[in-house]
Amino acid sequence: MPTPTPIPRVTDYFTARITVAGPDGTVTLDSDVPKVRIGQTGPVDATCTFVSPVPCDFVLWFSADGRSSALSSQRGPGPTLTASGTVAAGEYSIYLSARSYGASLCSGAGSGTFTYAVTVTHP
Repeated sequence: MPTPTPIPRVTDYFTARITVAGPDGTVTLDSDVPKVRIGQTGPVDATCTFVSPVPCDFVLWFSADGRSSALSSQRGPGPTLTASGTVAAGEYSIYLSARSYGASLCSGAGSGTFTYAVTVTHP
């Protein structure tokens, strides 16, 4: 039996700067939303690193339409969030959110601005 040829994978790196306002978890992006193009359906691994000055949990998520999630991390305060799964080919926006299902993930007041970095390995 022939050995299957592995799907070639590439790694993309993005940074973005956001402002988070607690306690409602509103996130304002200071630049364009990072986007990644997945060449073919296959495994995607994403790592997001940041240090937030605001007492919030965050979720990293990928969306083709800005509303539904094709891939997301567990919620957490950082400094690292990871997401892995199979994603269909296409272009995806990458979001770091302090809200989930309409509810704030922040535990206190205050606001802050910080940069986050995302590494995405994909086919």
